[in-house]
Amino acid sequence: MKTNGLAIRRKRIEGGMSLRDLSAKVGMGIDALSLIERGKRNPRPSTLKRIANGLDTIVGELLVEVEA
Repeated sequence: MKTNGLAIRRKRIEGGMSLRDLSAKVGMGIDALSLIERGKRNPRPSTLKRIANGLDTIVGELLVEVEA
């Protein structure tokens, strides 16, 4: 499984949050969150859980299957 940065971005925008809003809510830097949304960085499971909580969703909604 891999984090789907586009799903994070979509959920954030649908929730009316800016990148700054979400980063403050989950306690991480804007740059780090931006890298995750753009697929340049994959978050640790604990960070992904914080992001999901900040977006009022479940971790599974933010993941995508990767074919081997």
